[in-house]
Amino acid sequence: MKKITMLSATLVAIMGLLPAQANVLHGYLEHQAESQTAPNSTPNLAPNPAPSTDSISGAIETLMPNSYPSGYQGQWHCITTVVDSGVPAIPTGQVMLSDVTFARQADGRVTAAWTQPGWTESTSSVTAFSSTEARVDRTNYFVSKDLDQSWAARSRDQFTQTNRQSITAKSYVDQYVDGQFVGRYRTTSVLQKAPGSDIALAH
Repeated sequence: MKKITMLSATLVAIMGLLPAQANVLHGYLEHQAESQTAPNSTPNLAPNPAPSTDSISGAIETLMPNSYPSGYQGQWHCITTVVDSGVPAIPTGQVMLSDVTFARQADGRVTAAWTQPGWTESTSSVTAFSSTEARVDRTNYFVSKDLDQSWAARSRDQFTQTNRQSITAKSYVDQYVDGQFVGRYRTTSVLQKAPGSDIALAH
C-alpha cells in the first residue's frame, strides 16, 4: 500500500516513450483520431513553419513543427492538481510537484525535459497552435526496482502561456498497470518560471 501511495503521487509527471509497449496504450485518449503517429515513426511535419503573432510581446514568431513556442524557454516549477479521477490510486484533489526545462535545440526547436524521479524521458508529439498555445501527446513509464507492476500513463496536454512568467495546462491521462487500462483522470497545472531563466539552451 505504501508503494502504491508513493507511486500515485508521481503519476502525472508526464514523461518518456517506451516504443516496445506503446501499442498497448493505443485507443483510449479523446480525439485519438487527430494524432495517429506510429510509436516508432517521425511525426507528420508541416512543409513550412507557420507565422504567429506573439500576444504577449507583439512580435511575429515562426511556429516550428514538433516544437513548443519559443516563449516557453526557461526553467519552470509545475504544480499539478487532480480535478477528476476514475483511478482509485489517484484521488481527486491530490497535488503533485515537478520541474520542467524548455530548451532550444540546435535545429531551432524548443523541447521539454521534465524532472520527476522514477520516470523515463524521451520524445513526445508537440503541436504549437500559436505563440502561446501548444498541445502535447505523451506516454510516461514509471521505472522502479522495488515495484513488481509496470505503470504507464498516456496523456494529452493543452498548454497556454498567460504571461511571461506563467503557463497553465489541462490534461487527460489514461492510466495503465501491467499493460491493462485501469481508468482516466484529469488534471490542471500551473507552471511558474524560475527567476533569471528566460532563455534555456540545450546542453
